[in-house]
Amino acid sequence: MDHAVIPAPAQFEARDRQGFAFRPDTTVGYADAAIAPLVRRFCAQVTWRTGLRLAPVHGDRAPDEPSVTINMAAAPEPGGLPAPAGLSPDGGDPAAERYSLLIEDGRVVLRAAEPAGVARGLITLLQLLASGTEEFRVPAARITDTPRYAWRGLSLDVARTFFTVGEIRRVIDLLELYKLNVLHLHLTDDQAWPLALGRPASGPEPGAPFYRDEDLRDLVGYAADRFVTIVPEIDTPGHTAALLRLRPDLRSGRNEVEYEFLPGHRRRAVWLDPELPATFELMEQVLAGVAGVFPGPYLHIGADEPRGMPDEVYASYVRRLRRLVRILGKCPLGWQESARAIWAETISGFDDLTFLLLPRLAGVAHRAWSLPEPIDRASGWVGHRDRLARHGRLWAQDGLTYFRASTVDWT
Repeated sequence: MDHAVIPAPAQFEARDRQGFAFRPDTTVGYADAAIAPLVRRFCAQVTWRTGLRLAPVHGDRAPDEPSVTINMAAAPEPGGLPAPAGLSPDGGDPAAERYSLLIEDGRVVLRAAEPAGVARGLITLLQLLASGTEEFRVPAARITDTPRYAWRGLSLDVARTFFTVGEIRRVIDLLELYKLNVLHLHLTDDQAWPLALGRPASGPEPGAPFYRDEDLRDLVGYAADRFVTIVPEIDTPGHTAALLRLRPDLRSGRNEVEYEFLPGHRRRAVWLDPELPATFELMEQVLAGVAGVFPGPYLHIGADEPRGMPDEVYASYVRRLRRLVRILGKCPLGWQESARAIWAETISGFDDLTFLLLPRLAGVAHRAWSLPEPIDRASGWVGHRDRLARHGRLWAQDGLTYFRASTVDWT
């Protein structure tokens, strides 16, 4: 199975033929107008990666010349493969991402029942083309693919390190490239409250960057176009020092404490006091605003590490917050009490972020999408390593810093 697709498809049947050669003005035909934006984006990505300009063609007529054709029809059932496990992050059918690709000498046929499947199939085709030879030829094959898990995501902390909307878009581009479908945004923490929601009328702290509602809506739309659901997290009742700096009316006199983190090392912690009327007046406003910006079915309430908060007060707060989220029509998510700080707390900028993400993001995506294989199969480490080596050029082309692991031949 000699190909560079990450995550590896569920079934990749190589064929003893030349494969399909892309040429300038190769047509990409489709009949369903709903997938026109996907086709246009695919053609633009091919131009960016290879310099080739493809020709999107809308209509039912079969082209005479070698071409790519997209059919909105049920992809063949992957023989012996289970349905994706777990919940779909958008509340839809987890099977919507299924697709098949037939690649022959004179044609490429992509079949999928839903636009999400079309998008995943086009990404596979893009990877085959962009990581291949200079002849722009993709190998002859029959591919049938479906994810292993319905929920496949990345958690990004934008409170400890602020990333611009443009930088987050680039992260979403990576999720699209590796068929990940959730971006969990950790929006608030002790270090910053980078939201317009919940701020006093006087506005943001001088010089402190924050996200306007329209910024977040922009990200939601950009992600949705790539079949990525953004799950927002507003972390309370702990991790709220930044909020208390903005809103001193949330100080109750008992919700700022010191605790011993390690022997001889003390830290300050704060928590939102549910017995203070201002607390839930604010949280109702904030969560209603968040629910209005993010249309997905899930809203993450954090709820980890409430240092110094009495157990019964914590339990009361969380129960009330969950009830509020459900009233807003969302399903509440939260951390387990034993959870520790998110990995992004040590990141100082976008280059640091991509250095930590790559190449590990491709490996996570492979584990989340592809079925497990025996260690001696090509989709094990050896096969993944060889595919990974060909993705370094894609990251370099996009100006992304990545960790050049010595176990991979990046040349």
